[in-house]
Amino acid sequence: MMKCDSASQFAAICVGIHEYPPPDCRYAESATCWLCGGDTGGRGWPLREAIKPTFTNHNRARAQSSDAVCQSCVAMAAKDTWDAYVAAHPEKGLKIGYALAWRTYSHVFAEGLHDCPTRDRWRGWLLKPPTPPFLFVVATSGQKHLIFRARIAHDRESFPVQFEEETLFVGRRDFADCLADFEALYALGFSKDSILDGTYHPAQLIKVGLAIWRPLEEKIERWRRKSPDLIRLAHFCAQKAEDS
Repeated sequence: MMKCDSASQFAAICVGIHEYPPPDCRYAESATCWLCGGDTGGRGWPLREAIKPTFTNHNRARAQSSDAVCQSCVAMAAKDTWDAYVAAHPEKGLKIGYALAWRTYSHVFAEGLHDCPTRDRWRGWLLKPPTPPFLFVVATSGQKHLIFRARIAHDRESFPVQFEEETLFVGRRDFADCLADFEALYALGFSKDSILDGTYHPAQLIKVGLAIWRPLEEKIERWRRKSPDLIRLAHFCAQKAEDS
């Protein structure tokens, strides 16, 4: 795979978008993308044409002095590229519509690979990431442009995850242990929210029994204290055995 300067450029190449020039090829001069900080190759979109008035994340732009947005950033935020991609890949079961675009879905990008995982499939990707480099983008709201914010992962054992607006750093083995501890309590009937914050319903505690609950709670409490990011990911994708 060719060298990519940013997550947007990496994602665009993974889904087969190699060019997305501005109308009439009116290129901006800056060599750095205002949004992702990547190289525009002198073929970026003029900033005013690339960024819609409804865009609110100006403070997230990585090259504030630039007057250009790279083709990849524009393409990975555009509805027409999404619609074309969905039409070209009916086997993926993705949808198009008035409010549906790249921002609506979560994404896994890697060379020759693109997936839009649901919560249950994220469990598998986090436990067994693809061959690096890869990009993990978890969209929980489906309303925000996240791809340009993400970081490319170069190691399967330690990697970043763009989790909505936050970049979380995940150690795969620690996550596997945290998830196992989380799912042990989840299998006993405790809700995901109660495991996340440690506030359990008294009736469920009585039903399970303190002798069974306490050693499991001690394990998960350690994750709450030392690795809150991991327990949030576990909360997001944990499953019961019957759901697997």
